[in-house]
Amino acid sequence: MADQLFDGKRFRLLTLVDNFSRESLAIRVGTRLTGDDVVAALERVKEVRG
Repeated sequence: MADQLFDGKRFRLLTLVDNFSRESLAIRVGTRLTGDDVVAALERVKEVRG
């Protein structure tokens, strides 16, 4: 997802949701999200959830 602030700065959101339980597993927000950010978020969820 992406949005824009009132001053024109853009930001992105990475949201990981379990579609079965509808539980939000992770939300990562930043002005720039890289593939490494996605991998780090998935690794954190993997550590917690197994």
